[in-house]
Amino acid sequence: MLTLAVSLMRRRVGSLLGAGAAVGIAAVLIMSCGILLESALKSAVPVERLEGASVVVQADPTMTSGGEAGLTVLLPERPRVDAGLALRLDNLPDVSRAVADRSFDVGIEFLSGDPVGGSADGVTTGHGWSSAALTPYQLDEGRRPTGSTEMVLGQSEASTLAAEVGDRLRVAGPTSQRVYTVVGIASTSAPVTDTQIFFRDDVAEALSGTDDRVDLIGIVTADGVSPAATADRVAEVLPEDLRVLTGDERGEAESHGGAISREDIVAGLTMFGVLAAFVSIFVVASAFALSIHGRHRELALLRAIGTTRGQLRRLVAAEALVLAVAASAVAAPMAVGFAALERWFFVRVGLLPEGVSLTVGWLPFVVGLLAAVLTTQLAARASARRASRVRPTEALRDAAVQPRRTPRVQVLAGLVLAGLGVWVLVDSVAKIDSGGADTAALASAIWMVSAAFLAPVLARPFTALVGIPVRLFGKASGLLARVSTRTNVRRVASVATPVMLTVALAGTVLVSKTTLQQSGEDDSAARTTADLVVRTDDGSPVPRTVSQATSGLEGVEASSGTLTTSVVANDGDNLHLLPALAVDPRTIDRVMDLDVTGGSLTDLRGNTLAVREGARPALGEIGDRVEIHLGDGTPVTLRIAATYARGLGFADVVIPRGLVAGHTTRANDDAVLVRLRDGADPGAVAERIERLDAAPATDLHVLTRAEYLESLADDAAERNVGLYLLLGIVLLFCGLAIVNTLGMAIGQRGEEFALLGLLGASRRQIIRMVRTETMIVVAFGATLGVLVAAPTVAVLSYSLTGDLAPAAPMPLYVGGGATLLLVALMAGSLPARRAVRLHSSGVIERMS
Repeated sequence: MLTLAVSLMRRRVGSLLGAGAAVGIAAVLIMSCGILLESALKSAVPVERLEGASVVVQADPTMTSGGEAGLTVLLPERPRVDAGLALRLDNLPDVSRAVADRSFDVGIEFLSGDPVGGSADGVTTGHGWSSAALTPYQLDEGRRPTGSTEMVLGQSEASTLAAEVGDRLRVAGPTSQRVYTVVGIASTSAPVTDTQIFFRDDVAEALSGTDDRVDLIGIVTADGVSPAATADRVAEVLPEDLRVLTGDERGEAESHGGAISREDIVAGLTMFGVLAAFVSIFVVASAFALSIHGRHRELALLRAIGTTRGQLRRLVAAEALVLAVAASAVAAPMAVGFAALERWFFVRVGLLPEGVSLTVGWLPFVVGLLAAVLTTQLAARASARRASRVRPTEALRDAAVQPRRTPRVQVLAGLVLAGLGVWVLVDSVAKIDSGGADTAALASAIWMVSAAFLAPVLARPFTALVGIPVRLFGKASGLLARVSTRTNVRRVASVATPVMLTVALAGTVLVSKTTLQQSGEDDSAARTTADLVVRTDDGSPVPRTVSQATSGLEGVEASSGTLTTSVVANDGDNLHLLPALAVDPRTIDRVMDLDVTGGSLTDLRGNTLAVREGARPALGEIGDRVEIHLGDGTPVTLRIAATYARGLGFADVVIPRGLVAGHTTRANDDAVLVRLRDGADPGAVAERIERLDAAPATDLHVLTRAEYLESLADDAAERNVGLYLLLGIVLLFCGLAIVNTLGMAIGQRGEEFALLGLLGASRRQIIRMVRTETMIVVAFGATLGVLVAAPTVAVLSYSLTGDLAPAAPMPLYVGGGATLLLVALMAGSLPARRAVRLHSSGVIERMS
C-alpha cells in the first residue's frame, strides 16, 4: 500500500505542495518552540560569587501539596537555613571550611554626600567577611574587618568607586545606616558582576535583619577531594528539607531570582508550545480536508474499479505518512533557523536573558515528527472516511455532485463541544477575578473546535444570507460567487477555519488582557489616595529607612512603605500562590482606599491578614484562622481581620510588614506612599524627599499620583509584552495557513475556471468571482471567530466592570481585520490568475 501511495503521489506533486506546506508550517512551529523550551530547561543560572564553594547547602526552594496530585511550586522568596548548621558541617571529614553565607542589599556614599556608584547593574551586596572564602577573595591591601564599623571592598569595585583604605563611607542596610571605615581591598578572579562589600560577620547579621538564619552554607573541600563525594557525605547528616548542590546547580542557590525567572520562562514557553500544537491541529486538518476534497474524482474511480473501503483508507493514511515524514524533514533545518531568530528577538525585548543559549537536541524534532504524523493520520482518516463509505456504483455520481449533508457524528460532536464550552464558561463566572479568566479562555478553545466541526452546517445559511446582497450588487461575478459558495460549503468551511482561528485567538487573548489591564488601572486609580509616591530611578528597592524619614518631613501627613511578596495557601490537594502586600497597618489607610467590605484595617496587627473578596473562597471569612505559608515557606496561622474589594492586579492578601521581616529575599520597600498635609506644596516636599540622607547611593524618584498611575500602566503593558509576542508568532503562522489554504482551494479549481471561460466568462469576471468568494469566506470565518470569542470577553468584562462591552482598542482591531482581508484577497487573486490560464479545450477533454 505504501508503494502504491508513493506512486500515486509522484503523479500529482503539485497538488500535494499545499498539504505538505501545512504540515511543514505546523512542524516548524512545534519544533522551534521545542528547541526554545529545551534551551530554557538546560540553561543554568551562572555561578559567580560561589565559584570557590565546591558544595552548597540550601533550603529546598519548592513546596509540594499533600494530595494525590503532588503539586509543586517554586517558592517566591528565598528560604533560609539555620546558621548553626555550618558548625556541624565544618567538622566533617574532607571539609576544609563550611561558611554560613548571607546576602543583603546596601547603599553606600561618601560622607560628603557624593554617591558611590555600584557595578554595571547598580547592585551593591553586603556579606559577612567569612563569605569571602566562597568566591574566593584575597586581601590585596589592608586587613579583614575586625571592628563593628569596619568594611572591606573588592579590588575592582574600589577602583571603580575611587575608594581607598581609610575612606569613611555611609552605609545603609535593610535595618539601619551607619558610617564605616574601609580597612581592606580584596580581589578575585571569579566572574563576579555585583559590587561586593564585606563586614564583620556579626555586623552583617545585624544589617541583614535575618537573625540566626542564613541564605545558604558554602563548603570549601580539602585539596584533592571530590565535590560529589563530599556532597554525599553532607547529605547523610542533613534534614530532609535541605538540598545539596554541586556544579552548575550552585547558581540556583546563588541567585534565587534567576531560578524564578527561569521557571517563568519555561512556563511561558510551555504555554507557547500548547498553543502551537493547538493551532497545528487546525492548520493540518483544514489543509487535508481540502486535499481530500480535491481528490473526490480520483477516489471515486478507485472505488468504482473495486478498491475496498479499508484499502482506500489505508492508501490515504499511507500518503499522509509519507507527506508527514517528508514535510518534517524539510521543516527541521527551518525550525532551527526560526528558533535562532526567535531567541534573538526574545532577548532583544527582554523575554529571554542573554545567558540562554540555543540548545539543539533530538527531542524537539522527534516530538515535531510524532505530532505531524499523528495529526496527519487523524486528519487524513477523518477526511477520507466519507469517500470510503460510498458504494462503488454511486462513487462517480457522488464525486461529481457534492453531498449537502454533513455527517451526523460530526454535527453531534460539534453540538456536544458547544454545550461543554457553555458549562465551562458558566463555571468560571464566579471565580473570574481569581484565576477564572484562564478557565474562561478554555471555553473559547473548546468553541474553536466546535466551530470547526459545525462550520459546514453554519456555512450554508451564512452564504445564502450574504449571497443576497452579493447577487444584487455583484452582477455576473457576484452571482457566480454566490452559487459557488452555496454549492461548495465544505470548501468554504475548510478555508474559513484558519480565519476563524486567527480572529478567535486574537479576540480572546488580546481583548481579555486589555480588559483585565483596564480594570486593574481603574482599581489602582480608585485605590491610590496618596499624593506622592517614592520609587527609585532604576526600579531597585527603596531602603526601609526612607518611609520613617519621610514621615517626619515638613508638609507630610503620613508615609507608608509597601513590599510586594506572596503567600502559599495549601488546601491539601492544591497549592494556591497568592500575591500579597506587606504594609504598615498604622498608616496604610491614609494612603490607600482598599474599599473595605468587612472588618477594619486597624485590626491588621500581629498574626492577622486582610483578604480580597475574590480570594475568600480559598481562605475563609472574617474571624477565621487560616494556615498559610509565607513566601519562603514558613508556616503561620493567621486570623482574617478584614476583607476588601479593590485588589485586582494588586494583591489577594494584605499582611502586616513586621510579619514578613526576615522572610523575604529583599527586605527593602517597593515604594513609599506619601499623604500631604492640606496646603502643602507637592514640589517642595518632593525636593525634601529626594535630599534625604536615609537613602545613601539611592536615586529616589518622587512621582505625583498621576505619574505613579501612569507608571503602573506602563509596567502592566511591559509585563504583557512576552505574551503578545508569543501570540504574534502564532498568529503569523495562522496567517501563513490562511494563505496556504486559499492557494490550495483555488489551485484545485483550474478545470472549473476553464469551463467557465468556455461558457463565456471573461478572465476579469472569474478573478472578480474569486475575490468575492474570498470576501464571503473571510467574512464567514471572522464571524465564527467573533462568535467564539465574544461570550468569553463579554462575561469577563461584565464580571470585572459590570459592562458587557469590553475595553478594546477598536482602531487596532479594525486595522487587524483590514490587514487580514487584504492578505486573503492577495492570497486568493494570485493563484486564481494562474488557474485561469487553463482556458483550453484540452482541459475539457481531460474532464470527459
